[in-house]
Amino acid sequence: MTELVNFGNLPSLAEISESLKDFAATVPVRPKEVYLKMDKTGHWVYGADQTEIEPDSIWAVNPLSFVKGYICWGAQNTPSMGKLLGEKMYTQFQKMPKELPEDIPDSNGWEYQNGFSLSCINGNDKGLQARFMTKTKGGVPEVQRLSFEIHAHGLEDPTTPIALIKLKSAHYTHPAGYGRIYNPVLEIVKFVSNETEPTVEEVAEAPVRRRRG
Repeated sequence: MTELVNFGNLPSLAEISESLKDFAATVPVRPKEVYLKMDKTGHWVYGADQTEIEPDSIWAVNPLSFVKGYICWGAQNTPSMGKLLGEKMYTQFQKMPKELPEDIPDSNGWEYQNGFSLSCINGNDKGLQARFMTKTKGGVPEVQRLSFEIHAHGLEDPTTPIALIKLKSAHYTHPAGYGRIYNPVLEIVKFVSNETEPTVEEVAEAPVRRRRG
């Protein structure tokens, strides 16, 4: 016996066809989000062409965007070298399992990673949506510190939950002779409300952005 599917009173085939044509032709509008990172020389860059951010740019932190979890990359001298083999991330509203995910062959093992999203509010990059993810010894605690400071401020003044930050760096000389090691610094400038567009009058006009090869 043939089972019939009944979706109720459907419009004509012509109407369905036309609506599906419009559906297929519609391009979803999404804010473009780029990956932001600090390179080995202490400069903050984003995108495939490694565009350097403006030195005095101000970035608004999305207080609902913090994530943490594990990432796994292919090990050297294996067919998987340099490839992303796995990523298990959890939002700030989720509890992260204490156990590591199952081992993946030819990998460096699972590494802890955290990060958050932010948006530039001034200069040439104004409106740029970015995501910063880190697994480094200097980056992970800095993201944790930022999240704690936002939490602590929220307890004192819940009307200004948006942290405006400057992206800076600090360095130290590696004792084993690897030269200067740079760590990210997420400097909070001020906290603002989410009701109005934030402005920072103290920020001087930033110079023209440079591109790093």
